[in-house]
Parts: sequence; structure tokens; C-alpha cells
Amino acid sequence: MFLIMLYAFLKLIFKTTLRVFFRQFKVVNQHLIPKKGPLIVVSNHPSTFMDPIIAASLLKQQVHFIAKGTLFNTGFKNWAMSNIMNAIPVYRKQDNPEKSSQNDAIFERCFEFLADKGTLIIFPEGTSINERRLRKIKTGTARIALGAEMRNNFDLGVQILTVGINYSDASTFRSDVWVNVDEPIQVNDF
Repeated sequence: MFLIMLYAFLKLIFKTTLRVFFRQFKVVNQHLIPKKGPLIVVSNHPSTFMDPIIAASLLKQQVHFIAKGTLFNTGFKNWAMSNIMNAIPVYRKQDNPEKSSQNDAIFERCFEFLADKGTLIIFPEGTSINERRLRKIKTGTARIALGAEMRNNFDLGVQILTVGINYSDASTFRSDVWVNVDEPIQVNDF
């Protein structure tokens, strides 16, 4: 219960901070955002720190993030990322090829989380680089969405919500951010 309250408190602080940090915070099609899961939010990743905060601030429900495993490299970071930030580690081959075999368990965890009507945020480009182009997208989102549906006879109702984030300058105080939300994709249609 304490961690849920801490998450809600931090979310309020982050939402307020975003409104102060950015001069203009514009969201197009915010009405398309589902109010509950099972939901996977996918977004481009031009700013390492701001993107997860912006994506989570759009949602009323509590979310979990898929994050690179190197962020969980100490006992305290592992606890904080897992319990306060609701992050789930994914082990990329480029970071540590030996740990990437642990991802099967991570996929199972995501399947169960979606079956419990949870909301995940994933940045399928797999890296954060501040440039104005979409990089090659990894297959994890599709594998998680289709895997969760398959385990539930395609009756789960997983949706994928695509979100585009664009900054005038992500690291400059009083810059602008624009967020574009697209129509949710119904996974069981595929």
C-alpha cells in the first residue's frame, strides 16, 4: 500500500514538474488513451529521462516500464527501479549477451501482468538518441502482445497505443514538447 501511495505522489510531482519545465506541453488526441489495461504503450525515445515521465503522465492508471537491465546494476537501484519506478528489466544482447537468456522469464512476467489488466510502457527503439528520426524498432512489443493474447486464447483484449514525442529541445528549461496519440491497435485483430 505504501509503494502505491509513493508512486501516486511521485507521479503528481512529475506531472507538475513537466508543466513547469516545459513552456508548452501539447497532447494531440488525448481522448484516445484507454483508461485501463491490458495496454501496451509504445513510444519513440528521443530523451532518456523525459520520455518515460511524459508517457506515464498521460495515463490515469499505474504503469510499469520495460527498462534496460543495466539500470538495475546495484542492490539499491534494483530495489528502487522495481518497487518505486515499476520498472521491469530487459537484458539487451548489446549490454550483456549472457544475461539475454533471462528475457524469457521477463516475457512471462509481462504476459501475466497483461492478463491482470496491467499497463506497460515500452520504447521499442531500444535506445535513446536525441535525433529527429525513428530508429529501427525491436520486436519485443509484438512478441509480448501476441504472446499474452495467445496464452489467453486471443480473448484478453490487449491494446497497443502508439505515442509520438517531439521536443523543441528536451534538455532546455521552458522549451516545448508535443505528444501525438494514435488510435489504439486491437491486438486480437491480428
